[in-house]
Amino acid sequence: MIVGIGINNVYLADIPEKRRTKITDKFPPFTNNMLLRHNENKIRFNFANIYYDMTQNPKYSYKLSGVDNDWKYTDAREGYTSYDNLAPGTYLFSVRVQEPDNSWSKATTVDFTVIKPWWRRTWAIVIYLVAFAGIIILVVRDRNNKRHVATLMKEVDQLVTDKNRIIRFFSSHDDSESDMDRQMIDKIVTLIQANISNSDFNVETLQSEMSMSASTLYRKVKTLTGMSPSKFIQNVRMKQACTLLITKIGSVSEVAYKVGFTDPKYFSSNFKKEFGMTPSEYRNKVSGQAENQREGITSNN
Repeated sequence: MIVGIGINNVYLADIPEKRRTKITDKFPPFTNNMLLRHNENKIRFNFANIYYDMTQNPKYSYKLSGVDNDWKYTDAREGYTSYDNLAPGTYLFSVRVQEPDNSWSKATTVDFTVIKPWWRRTWAIVIYLVAFAGIIILVVRDRNNKRHVATLMKEVDQLVTDKNRIIRFFSSHDDSESDMDRQMIDKIVTLIQANISNSDFNVETLQSEMSMSASTLYRKVKTLTGMSPSKFIQNVRMKQACTLLITKIGSVSEVAYKVGFTDPKYFSSNFKKEFGMTPSEYRNKVSGQAENQREGITSNN
């Protein structure tokens, strides 16, 4: 039978009572259902046949399920065995003594469990997964916020254009452009902006102000901007309208009048053709994106 059990080189009887009672409430040979911590994974079993004549040098066979594939054998001089670094799990230790007729006695057993450390238990793994998912969500939200800012800035850069931006655009994208061409574009933009609310300002007016023939004006503006003079005038008007819509200066009708349209419906129709949405939809979209971004920054802080 099993006469002694050692845990981490300390016999069960020598373990402080407070800890021992949590492992088991019985001493060998009645010990069973031991519950060991993950670091209490070095165990020793002492066994002996107290009813046997030791002069006959009895033999024993033993096995630990989950570790030993088959029975192991020893004699009375080595009446013990030990196992180190046991992984978390449930085990059953069995030992038998050889009878005088060379048969084996019924096995004496002790079952015990080495529990997992808390960081490897199911609830801990669930917490890890939830925390990891939370980190992923935060990263995605952060990237989305940055994308929203970048998208908004691109839209503003594309839609809100003033004289200085147009001048910088043409001077930086056409190195072959002459000083005279730059001065001409500067003057055209200045004239359009000075007459932005004048519905009578058109290509003929621009042609007269620039002292150019219709063909010369068309060729110059088309070459430098990629647009016809009439399209360029409307483009400047529309982008000025974007500025007014973003800054919420006046109603849609008031914005239409401020950029030289006499009919707000005609203005809305042209605006939708240019940008794929009505002036009201554009104002709501840009305002909504800006508000969402402010809320995102506030919540992150």
